[in-house]
Amino acid sequence: NLRVFDHAGSFVDCRDDPCWLLNLRLKELHHWQETTGNHGCTPQLNSSDPVEQQLARWMNTVSQRASKGNLTVQQRRLFRGLAGFEKVQHAPEQRQPPAKLVQARHGDPRPWVVNLTDWMLEHNRIPSQYSPDKTESSQANRLQKLRIQYRGGRLTELELARLRGVPELSELAGEWNATRRKLRGPWLQDLVEWIKVHGRFPSAGKDEEKLQHGRLQRLGELYRKGALDPDAEELVAAIPALQPLRDRWDELKQRSSPKKAPPKPLREKILKVVDWVKIHRRRPDRTSPDLDERRLAYALEKAVRRGNEGSLVDTEACMLHHIRSLLNSTLGPEDARSRAQPQRVHRLGDLYRSGALAECDKQLLQSIPEL
Repeated sequence: NLRVFDHAGSFVDCRDDPCWLLNLRLKELHHWQETTGNHGCTPQLNSSDPVEQQLARWMNTVSQRASKGNLTVQQRRLFRGLAGFEKVQHAPEQRQPPAKLVQARHGDPRPWVVNLTDWMLEHNRIPSQYSPDKTESSQANRLQKLRIQYRGGRLTELELARLRGVPELSELAGEWNATRRKLRGPWLQDLVEWIKVHGRFPSAGKDEEKLQHGRLQRLGELYRKGALDPDAEELVAAIPALQPLRDRWDELKQRSSPKKAPPKPLREKILKVVDWVKIHRRRPDRTSPDLDERRLAYALEKAVRRGNEGSLVDTEACMLHHIRSLLNSTLGPEDARSRAQPQRVHRLGDLYRSGALAECDKQLLQSIPEL
């Protein structure tokens, strides 16, 4: 239900003209030139007129976007022959995504990408994260996710085609590429050229080499974290002078990698379980109200589990065998047999559910009413 009017109060049809905003700004520029009598002149930022300052800021923004290749051919044609827009007229064409961003995986578009593109095609705008509508705010979160996936080159060919089919998303993709190039910067190439020219590493003690030394430290941090892209890794690997540093960085990476701590010995806990079983002549219960008995029950289960895995030392394994012999000696033949039946019932249920029972075993189960 949004309607747009120009400075003169005339209605602007946004649906038929894709460059309606640029045309609206150009009309304001012509109106300012006719009103002030500055025909052919460009507005200045240091002016006291707020309208002139606003137009000057807009001209700078258009020039910056044109230099990054974010304007289409149709948009650049609007500035043909206008004074102050020479940079826009001679700007390069709209840049395509880098090759490594286009080398994406194959497959159908994911549902969240389809949902986002359909929403933007329906509303003809970018979703706002601060909208009270929960649907729009969720689409804004998906847009952030799409930006990360796009810059990481993790979109399929069909997803990239859907992205280019939405004008707002296609324009955003150009800004994402420009931001990516700006963040990377030429600092790594500059550092490599400096090392090649001087044949040594930069020193932190010299003022003129502090910048390159800081870049070398940054390179080491990114290398140890594995955050270098394939192009940067190839560039670093092609320099023989960096091989000693790479070996050092690999050694530091192995030292900083988390090592799995060895399991704590259970000798003391198993000894306590042995003493407890000798006194009470039974196995500790996990459901006992006594806290010490519950701890011993958990310690015994842990020892049995490690014994099955083969991670117990010889002395601990001998003590665990001693506990089992004590428990068997305290139970009579019938008691030991009754104690083993619940575990067999659970095992029987597992075999039945997995379909591992033979037909004769199934017939035997059907003949027992309790089962």
